[in-house]
Parts: sequence; C-alpha cells; structure tokens
Amino acid sequence: MFSKDIEKNVFRAFFTCIIPDDEGWPLLFSYEREIRKPFTIVVGAGPSFRGTSNETGEFELHGFASAEFRYYFNLMHRIKKEKTVRNFSASYLSIQESLLSGPVALMNISSENAAKGKARTFLNLGIQKQYRKGYLNLFLGPGLHFNDLEKGEWVLIEDFHIGITFGFVLFE
Repeated sequence: MFSKDIEKNVFRAFFTCIIPDDEGWPLLFSYEREIRKPFTIVVGAGPSFRGTSNETGEFELHGFASAEFRYYFNLMHRIKKEKTVRNFSASYLSIQESLLSGPVALMNISSENAAKGKARTFLNLGIQKQYRKGYLNLFLGPGLHFNDLEKGEWVLIEDFHIGITFGFVLFE
C-alpha cells in the first residue's frame, strides 16, 4: 500500500523558511537514506537567499549545506498501528550541522555588512509528512555550540530556530 511504503533512498527538492532568518531562505536538494529503521541521515545543499523587506533592495546569495542524523521516535508505533508512514512520515529528533558560506553574490549591500559564513549545530524536534510527491516538514530546536572541548566546555545552548519546509520528491 502506497501510504505505508518507506523507500531506503529519497531525493527531494525544497524551500525552507527559518526564523530567525540569519541562515537566509535555503532552496535545497536533499538525499535521505535509511540507516536502519527508525534512523536516517539527510544531507542537502543549495543556494540560500537573504534580502530585506525595506526599499533598499539589499540581496545576498550564499551557499548552504546541511547534514542531519534523525531518529523517528514514533515510526515503529505508527507502523504497528497501520498509520501512514510514507517515506518516514513521522515525528523525529535530530542533530543537524548546517554550513552557510560567505556571500557569493551581493546586490545593494557591501561585503562588510553581508552575513558571514558560519557553521552551526542544532538539536531539532520535527515532524515530516509526504503527500504523494509533496513534502512538508516542521521543526524547531536550540542551537548547540561546542566551546573548547579540551577544557571541558563542551555544550552551550543558545539561539533557537523554527522552520517550515515545502517541497516535492524528485525520485525514490
């Protein structure tokens, strides 16, 4: 039955709105690979767009990449209850590393005022759902910043992000 199918390899294209928007608005191509039910790894890359809502017309184009290890904590329960689980349509807990490059292209903004490249780690709680070829993902979580590990300062929770992703499945 289609709603119960979970493919081992899923390729998607999607647009993500993240608040706060300091990583821009990524348009990504991603690959999700089942490691072993209920665990997957998701990698994605593509451009990230940043702009202003005022009339200055500022625009930045950056490169964006992310890797995420997901644990679908209710997947096995959903399978047992014969609920829809199409390509990991379930709730998850994940650790995500995201990389934002320095600006690739700028319009009406100087490079000194543009967002700098950065790497960030997030602990996410999310839910994803696939509707035929359509894809929806909602997530939120704190940023985890690793300080000096040699001195024992290893996790400082700061920042917080929330996002919504709209996309479609390219092929399975």
